[in-house]
Amino acid sequence: MKRRLLTVALTLITAAVVSAVVRTDYQHETASMLKTKLSHANTAKDSICILYDILDVLPRSEGREIGDRIYEIATRTGDITTRLDICRQLTAYFHDDRSLAEIEKEVSLIPKSQEQKETHLFLRMKRLSLSTHTKGEADRQNEIIRILSEEDSKTAKSNNQRLLDLFTLVEYLRNDASGDMLKEYLDRLIALATSSQFKLYAIPNIVYAEAANVYADAGEAEKSVEADRQLLSIIDGLVKKYHDKGRQYRNYDISRYVCYRRMMRNHEALRPGELEDLYSRSMKLRENNIDIRNDIDNHPRFYAYYYTAAGDYNAAIPYLKRMLDEDTSLPVRKQVLEYLIDAAGNTGDDDTKVEALEEYSAILEELNRLKASERYRELQIKYDVQDLRTRNTELELENQSDEIMSARRLMTFVSGAFIILLVILVTLLYHWGRFKRNASSMGEVVDNIRQEREQLRNSIYYDATDMPDPLAGDDMAESWQKRMSKSGIKWDQLSLFMTKSIINDLLFIAATGHADLKKHIQEISVDAVMRKVESMVRESADREGTLSVEYVEDDFDITTDTECLCVIIKHICDTAIDYSPESRVTLSCRRVSDSHIDFVITTKGVSAADPDDPQIFDNLLTARKVLHRKGAGRFICRIITLLLDCQIIPDRSYHDGSRYYFRIPVTPDD
Repeated sequence: MKRRLLTVALTLITAAVVSAVVRTDYQHETASMLKTKLSHANTAKDSICILYDILDVLPRSEGREIGDRIYEIATRTGDITTRLDICRQLTAYFHDDRSLAEIEKEVSLIPKSQEQKETHLFLRMKRLSLSTHTKGEADRQNEIIRILSEEDSKTAKSNNQRLLDLFTLVEYLRNDASGDMLKEYLDRLIALATSSQFKLYAIPNIVYAEAANVYADAGEAEKSVEADRQLLSIIDGLVKKYHDKGRQYRNYDISRYVCYRRMMRNHEALRPGELEDLYSRSMKLRENNIDIRNDIDNHPRFYAYYYTAAGDYNAAIPYLKRMLDEDTSLPVRKQVLEYLIDAAGNTGDDDTKVEALEEYSAILEELNRLKASERYRELQIKYDVQDLRTRNTELELENQSDEIMSARRLMTFVSGAFIILLVILVTLLYHWGRFKRNASSMGEVVDNIRQEREQLRNSIYYDATDMPDPLAGDDMAESWQKRMSKSGIKWDQLSLFMTKSIINDLLFIAATGHADLKKHIQEISVDAVMRKVESMVRESADREGTLSVEYVEDDFDITTDTECLCVIIKHICDTAIDYSPESRVTLSCRRVSDSHIDFVITTKGVSAADPDDPQIFDNLLTARKVLHRKGAGRFICRIITLLLDCQIIPDRSYHDGSRYYFRIPVTPDD
C-alpha cells in the first residue's frame, strides 16, 4: 500500500515538473517570437505594445529590464501615460525601499496631472506598506512620534494627503491588540479610496489589498475575505480593460493567487466547499506561472494556511514552524503562533505548544511594555483633531461657496432680467425702425402715385366736365407726412390713410381717358414726334446735351396718340439718362415693316437696364417694382403702353452699353 502511494506521489511530482518545464519553455518561446517581431517594429508605439506583451509573458525575475526599456522609449517620445503606467507596474518587481524611492523620484519629475498625483500617492503608499512590514514595534513607535511632531495643525489637507494619513494610521495601528481604532479608520480609508475623488484603479487596488491584510492581522476574517472578493472583482475589470487594449498576454495570476492564499488564511469566513475550490485554483495557477510555483514550493505559508484550514494539524505544524523561522511581521507572527498552539493542542505535541506559548507571551509583554495602545490613542486624537479642523475648513469653504453661488444666482437673475429687458427694448426699437422704414417706403409709393395723378390731371386726357376731381383744390405736391400732419392723422391710422390715398389715386388714374379712347389719335410725322421728345427731355434734364437725336432722312407719317407716345419715349430717355449719367443717350427711328416702326434709344458705357429683364412695362405693377425701379414703373406709362399696344425690345448683340427698340404700330388697330 505504501509503495502504491509512493508511486502515485512520484507520478504526480513528475507530471508537475514536466508541466512546469513545458510552461517555462512556452513562455520563453513566446518571448523569443515577440522579440523577433520587435525587431521589425516601425514606430515607438508599436515597439511599446510588443514590449508590453514580452513583459506580460516573462517571469517577474526577467521583466525588470523590459520595464526599464518601455520607460526609456516612453520618455523619449513624450508618452506620459505609458511612463506613469509602467512606473506603477514596476513596483511589483521590487521589494526594497531604495528601488521604490527611485521610481517615486521619476514620477515626481513627470508633469503634474491627476494621474501623476495619484501615481505619486500610490508610490508613497507602496513604500509605506513595505517599510511597516519590516519595522519592529519600537521603530514603529518612533515613527509615530515623528508623525506627531510633523503634524501641521494649521494647514487644511488635500484629499491625497487625507488618504495617505488614513493609510499611515491603518499601517501603524496593525499591532493594536484592541483593533477598535484600526477597524474605524480602515472603514474610512476604504470609503475615501473608492469615492469619486480618485480615478486611478491602483488606489482602491492597493487599499483593498492592504485592507485584506490588516483585517486578517486584526482577526477580522469576515472583512478580510470580503476585501479579497472586492479585489478579485477589480482584477476581473482590469483583465477586461487590458484585453480590450490588445494586451493578450496580460494576466493577474499572481494577484489572484495572493487573494486565494490570504482567503485560506481567513478560513473561518469561507463558505462550505470554498477551501477546496481555492486550493484547486491555486494549483492550476501554479502550473502556468513560475513565480507562483516558486512561492508554493519554496515558502511554507500556502501549505501552512491550507492544512490548518483543512484541520490536518500534523501536516500543518512543520509549515507553521518554518513560517516562524522566517522574518515575519508581528501581527502575522502572532496569528501563526495562535494556529501553532491550536494545532499542537489537537495533536498532543506538548513541547511545540509550550514553545509557542512562551513566544506568544513574550510578544504580548513587549506590546504592553511599549504601551502601544496609548501611543496609538495619542495618534488617533492628533489625527482626529486635524481631520476635524480639515472638515471645519471644508465646511467654511462650502458656506463661502454657497454664499458666492447665491450671489451669483442673484446676479445671474438680475443680469438675465436686464438682458431680457434689453432684448425687448432692442426688438421694439428694431420693429419701430422697421415700421418707420416701411412707412417711408410706402410713403414714396403714395407720393409717386399722387404725382401720376397730378400729371394726368394736367394732361390732355383729363376732362373735368366728364370726371370731376374731388381733390382738385388740394396741393398735390405736398408729401404724405405733411398731409398726415395737416389732417391730424395719428401713426396708428397710417395704414388706413395710405390705403385710402392709393385707392383714390388709382381709381382716378384708371378712369382717366376712358371717355373716348380714339379722341386724340391723329396723324403726325416721325420728325415731329422726335422734336417734341427732345424738347420735353431738355426741359426736365439736369444738364444740357444729354440727349442726341438722329432724325430720319426720309420723314414719314404715323397715326398715333401723340401725347401718349411722346410721354413714354421721354420717360424711356429719362430712365436711360438716369442709369447712364456719364454718357450721351441717342434717340433715332427706323421702319421695321409696313406695319411697325422702332424708336431706338442707345447709351454708351453702363447698361441702362438689366438685359435679362428688358420688358420693364410688361410685368404687373407692385409697390416693390415702383420702389426698386423708381421712375421705370410709372403708372401713366403702363396705361399708355396698354393703349398704344407697344413693346420694348433689347438689342442683345450690342455690348458697348445698352440699346432698346421701342416698337409701335404705324396705324393703331381699330
